[in-house]
Amino acid sequence: MKKFNYKFESIQKIKKTQEKQAQKEVATIDLEIEKWKEKRGRLLIEAKTARDEFPFENITVSDIAFHKNHQLVMKRMIEDTNQQISSLQLSREKKMTELLERSRESKMYEILKEKHLDIFVKEQDKIELSQIDEFATQKYVRGER
Repeated sequence: MKKFNYKFESIQKIKKTQEKQAQKEVATIDLEIEKWKEKRGRLLIEAKTARDEFPFENITVSDIAFHKNHQLVMKRMIEDTNQQISSLQLSREKKMTELLERSRESKMYEILKEKHLDIFVKEQDKIELSQIDEFATQKYVRGER
């Protein structure tokens, strides 16, 4: 019996490699999103702590100005962090679309391989059956029943 040789094997390997690469890219973006979310959480806690611990007695004008500037800086940092998270989420959506396409391509070649294997097995079964018939006919003709 011949060995099954899938003619698109190299293409299938490339598609699987591309799919794995897309998965890695999505995972990397997910890690970046988590880092930025943690940073945002720390900034929110820091801003709340600064707001809650602000002394409202015996303060000077410069203390109030400093506190107000600190709040503005914290607010800008939180906004920048939110913008970075949004940007990463858009990037993740694009990569997920790419991953979906790569998965479809990979699956398509896998299904094609299965179909070719089925055809190969059926052809090999026909060949084997015809050989068995030929042996049986030869045996009968020789009188070896």
